[in-house]
Amino acid sequence: SSLLPLTASTLTSLGGTSSRRGSGETSIAVDNEASIREIKDALVEVGEKYRKAMVSNAQLDNEKNNLMYQVDTLKDSLTELEELLAESRREYEEKAKDHEREKHAHSILQFQFNVMKETLKLSEELLNDIRQLRLKQDGFIREISDLQETVEWKDKKDRVVLIVVLVLRRQRR
Repeated sequence: SSLLPLTASTLTSLGGTSSRRGSGETSIAVDNEASIREIKDALVEVGEKYRKAMVSNAQLDNEKNNLMYQVDTLKDSLTELEELLAESRREYEEKAKDHEREKHAHSILQFQFNVMKETLKLSEELLNDIRQLRLKQDGFIREISDLQETVEWKDKKDRVVLIVVLVLRRQRR
C-alpha cells in the first residue's frame, strides 16, 4: 500500500485558507496557518521518508532475493563439488590399490630378474668351464692319438723285432 504523493495544492486544500477573516481571527489564523504549514512540512518530510523507506525496502528485498539465489547457486556448486570430491576419492583409492598391486608385481619381477641374472652369470661361468674342458679334451685327444701312434709304432717295431728274433733263431737252428 502506498500513499499518494503530497503536493503543495493537496496540502493547501487540507488546511485551506480563507480570505474572509476578522482581525481577531487573523492572529489565530496566522498561528493556525503556521501550525498547518509545519504540519504540511512534516507531512512532506514524512512522505519523503516513507518513499525513501519503501525504495530502501525494495532494494533490500532485491538484495535478499539476489543473495538467496546466490546461496542456492553456491549450495548447488557445493553439492557438485562434494560429488566430485567423492568420485576423486574413489578414483584415488582405486589408483592406490592399482599402485600397490603394481608395486607387488614389480617386486616379484625384480626378484625373478635377480634370480635370472644370477642364473645367467652361473651359466656363463659353466660355459666358460666347458670351453676350457673342451680345450683340455682336445689336448688329451691329441696326446692319446700321439700315444696310440707311438704305441702302434712300438708294436710294429716290437713285431718286427720279434720277427727278426724268430727268424734269427730259426736260422741258428
